[in-house]
Amino acid sequence: MAKVTGGAPKRSALGKDAIGVKLSGGVWDWMGVMWEPDEPAHACSVQLTAPTLPADDAAIRERMAKALGRPLPKGGRLVVPRTGVSVNYNGAMASAIYAEPMRGPFPRWKEALDAAWDLLRSAVLGLDVKVDEAALQELFRE
Repeated sequence: MAKVTGGAPKRSALGKDAIGVKLSGGVWDWMGVMWEPDEPAHACSVQLTAPTLPADDAAIRERMAKALGRPLPKGGRLVVPRTGVSVNYNGAMASAIYAEPMRGPFPRWKEALDAAWDLLRSAVLGLDVKVDEAALQELFRE
């Protein structure tokens, strides 16, 4: 991300490296990415923000629910404790985050976070992204 944007990452309050990018061309105007300093090749958090509620908010929620096999909980945050991955959508913010579970790291966290990011790019951003249905079934539909 730093190479693509030409920006320099900053150390977050959580001790992770982070970079933010202003987006253009849609309601989603900012994207933040965080990664562990010792794991720079893979993000552990991706967040999108919008200054206003997207016009297609109801459709986004419907696409998210269909992909996840259930509606998002009130507040928009679905946490899968065994994987440590959460998917969030509350209208002005969408994110995919990995936080190591209390019982220790989930060995396939990168795959789970990639599936969550694919879901957000497809359902929230409306991009033509192939979402791995098998991964969603296994990793998010408990």
